[in-house]
Amino acid sequence: MKFRIAVDTNTLFSGLFFGGKPGGVIELILHRNADLVLSEYIRDEFITVTRRKGYPDESFKKLIELDNVRVVPDSDYAESDSMKLAKTICRDVKDVPILAFAMHGFTHNWIDHLVSGDPDLLTNEIGKWTKKRIVNANDFLQTHGEQRN
Repeated sequence: MKFRIAVDTNTLFSGLFFGGKPGGVIELILHRNADLVLSEYIRDEFITVTRRKGYPDESFKKLIELDNVRVVPDSDYAESDSMKLAKTICRDVKDVPILAFAMHGFTHNWIDHLVSGDPDLLTNEIGKWTKKRIVNANDFLQTHGEQRN
């Protein structure tokens, strides 16, 4: 089964530059065993972090040009009930747009999972609302296999 996933900025950054389990998630996308759906917020945050830390962005540019990668406009979920709910249950205000994007994506079947290492997104309370579809890279790969073509 091919999955539609979103990844947060840290997972994307770690996967592209350091490998490990986040790299395994990126490999699924590169080998087209998973589709990647990003929000404009995550895309822009990634570019900002990459430039601030002095990393090259060529690999990211190649990634988002793949036919199995799509960027969803923030306007598609910014005024949604998911945004209102995310504001009430998210501990870190910077994570609100990521949680709202994921929740809206789950509701509208854009994504099956959000892969994140952020403890603020992996809380039990958020897990109740998202039916535990926000997972870390290790759990995602264990559950869905490190598929390679």
